[in-house]
Amino acid sequence: MGRARSPEPAHAASLLAAVADDVADVLSRIGVERFTAEPGEPYDAARHRPVAVAPVTEPGRAGTVVSVQADGFEQGGRVLRKAEVCVGKLPPDAEPPGEPDTPAPSSRLRDTVRSETMNTGP
Repeated sequence: MGRARSPEPAHAASLLAAVADDVADVLSRIGVERFTAEPGEPYDAARHRPVAVAPVTEPGRAGTVVSVQADGFEQGGRVLRKAEVCVGKLPPDAEPPGEPDTPAPSSRLRDTVRSETMNTGP
């Protein structure tokens, strides 16, 4: 018996894209919609799952989406899967000091990232 050949990479990519389209069609029929995060938008713990942190030099980019790894999904306004994003963070020597009762932005992000990665519930 002969062994089945693996498809060429370009052909395999088109097959996977077709399967992804079929899955998206089925999900949309039951009311699940894909949503995207955009680089530059503020990090939103309700819609974004931080999967990486990237250094940024501009204070205005700290705590914002730097890149998107995967889109999210929602149904009827309820987030089913958060968009996976890389979040910008200033280097420690560039961070402005926090007020006495307020943690510095990086520690708030670190705490959010920690709680997001440990969240196993829906």
